[in-house]
Amino acid sequence: MQTLDRRSVLRAAAAAMLASAGAARAQDFPSQPIRVVVPYPPGGVVDPAARLMAAPLAAALGQPMVIDNRPGAAGAIGIATVAQAKADGHTLLFHSSTITTSATVQNENAKIDIQSVLRPVAMLGAAPFLIVVNPDVPVKNIRELLAYAKANPGKLNYGSSGRGSSNHLAAELFKRMAGVDIVHVPFQGGGPAVNALVGGQIQVGFDTIPGSGQLVKAGRLRALAVSTLQRSKVLPDVPTVHESGVPDYDVSFWLGYFAPVNTPRDVVARLAGAIREGSGRPEVAEKLADFGMERSTISSEQFAGVFRSEIEKWDKLLKSLGNTQ
Repeated sequence: MQTLDRRSVLRAAAAAMLASAGAARAQDFPSQPIRVVVPYPPGGVVDPAARLMAAPLAAALGQPMVIDNRPGAAGAIGIATVAQAKADGHTLLFHSSTITTSATVQNENAKIDIQSVLRPVAMLGAAPFLIVVNPDVPVKNIRELLAYAKANPGKLNYGSSGRGSSNHLAAELFKRMAGVDIVHVPFQGGGPAVNALVGGQIQVGFDTIPGSGQLVKAGRLRALAVSTLQRSKVLPDVPTVHESGVPDYDVSFWLGYFAPVNTPRDVVARLAGAIREGSGRPEVAEKLADFGMERSTISSEQFAGVFRSEIEKWDKLLKSLGNTQ
């Protein structure tokens, strides 16, 4: 009994020491400016959102946030920059859900196992894709699109930001669940794809609300549905794909922060708390709404679960497509 009691005391003492060390580490963090790596050039949605959060995070953490744009190689350059950084919380990656679908995950040449080098910290917000068509396409809703596509197999085209991009796989999942044949046309980015859609070179698009929302309002594109199970608060009159003839279709576009994989839990918790605090500011939530996003309040562990499940989901779909799409 004395031996067991002594072991119990030693275990308790060790746990207390670890907890104390963690608390001290979290209190000391951050001790210098925090670099936020964005794997895209300025513009779009990701970079402006990172800059939107810079001031609130600086106020919450007491250190400046330095935005470092590292575009290229389908995000691999930015990811590698963070993966190789010191795991002390002073270097973060700010990325989109494309991280779970892009060539960075799939391309063997990239040699990066995302889950082994990055640790999810916090999801900032999520938004649906907006399914849009050129106004010359004679459909006004998803049911009519399905009927038209089935009557004209292979005659409709949709554009994406490239093979393995979020909108590419969102469209391929839609095609598979709906049983329709719509041809994929990859572009070098979302902007050229939207321009081709407006110009009539392609007929269908899966785009972000900021990317196509104003074009819909101007009558240059027609919105058919949003991709999440719930309607968007930004576009409450636009139905979901789920309620429009493709039950259980659910795809979202999200933004989130990641740290090097060995970043201590207490530091991750401190960062996650600051991100939730910053995103809760009215001016930030209002701007996120302009991006078509709703603020996320899920935990780091829940975000890690989303990260894992989406990598598995999209990996399975992309492998099933082979090189045909």
